[in-house]
Amino acid sequence: MNFSQFHAKQARHNLYQFAASLKSSIEVLLLAAGQIVLMAIALLSWPVWQSATWMYEQQSWFNAIALFIGYSALLSSPVFLLRQRLLPTELMAWARTLPLPPHAHVLAHIAVVKLFLLPLTAGFVLSSICYWTQIAINYRVMAIGSVLLLLSLALILLFGCLILQIRYQHYESQLKRNTLTEYHSPPAQPFLQQHRHTSLLWQWYTLFFLPFWRLENGIGVQQCFLFGAAGLAQWLWLEQNSPFIRFLFCIGASSLCLLLTDRGSKAVQEHMLRLRPHLRALPLHLIRLEIMSQLMCLIPGLALVSLFVILLTNHVNIHTGVAHWYIGALGIAHLCIVACSHSAAATRARILILFLAILTAIGSELWI
Repeated sequence: MNFSQFHAKQARHNLYQFAASLKSSIEVLLLAAGQIVLMAIALLSWPVWQSATWMYEQQSWFNAIALFIGYSALLSSPVFLLRQRLLPTELMAWARTLPLPPHAHVLAHIAVVKLFLLPLTAGFVLSSICYWTQIAINYRVMAIGSVLLLLSLALILLFGCLILQIRYQHYESQLKRNTLTEYHSPPAQPFLQQHRHTSLLWQWYTLFFLPFWRLENGIGVQQCFLFGAAGLAQWLWLEQNSPFIRFLFCIGASSLCLLLTDRGSKAVQEHMLRLRPHLRALPLHLIRLEIMSQLMCLIPGLALVSLFVILLTNHVNIHTGVAHWYIGALGIAHLCIVACSHSAAATRARILILFLAILTAIGSELWI
């Protein structure tokens, strides 16, 4: 087994672990929004075929090329979001000790990105079949679109390899920088300088908040992304006029809002399990610290509830009583998710599905 095969096998194993950690969220997504997922698969290749149509009509060339390149970059975003699992620090440190040729890392990056290209190619084929069953067949557009699909896969492969190579180069430069400055670094400070007089809020900030933003931990970025996506979905929900589009944004806003609290609570629980063996020797109240860390997970969800209340004040064509019921149910859902943080994954998934169904049923009656 060469280095490329080993790297691809390691990346596949890390992806399986990531999928297992998202099992409860995936169950909620498939059970609550399965039709939307199927619709997304059916429309997967639509931007590429739209670019092909514009090129065939010899108009909007700039828009066609921009849409083609931008959509290819968007489809390579999973490599960027999962770059820490696809190219972990331990693997890069171990690879530095091996007598590898310069092109070995490039071949390894290609082998890793191919893990995403295989399901994406299958999705392109299914989406193209769905696309051509709905419109009249034009063989010239079909030829141009087929070439663009192949070029899109090549661009995704290129973007993915560049993302992994940039991460590797960043690790190399950071390692050299640390080597040059390791003898000039100040002495480490003790964790608890005030011992028992340290406030509980400071302990939470040091042990839970900062680690979620340091050492390339993606929890902080993930929570910001979910918060922004949920706020945008709430705004689009209230701004749309079509009942069907409103219903879709109702499902999206409710799902993202619940997932925000669920993923934050789960991340805190997993981090607490890692810290518990090391914190037993310190003068800390672990139970109070754990309770406070779980309560802090409610802040983003409650902020979204407050944002939704502010957005509702600008609309008059809504049922006030239904809005009160929706806000109350949303607040209770956040409390139940945090209260059941120690439950099994199947139980948490059932709770999310139950509250999502309740919020969707109430939110669909919001407009007069």
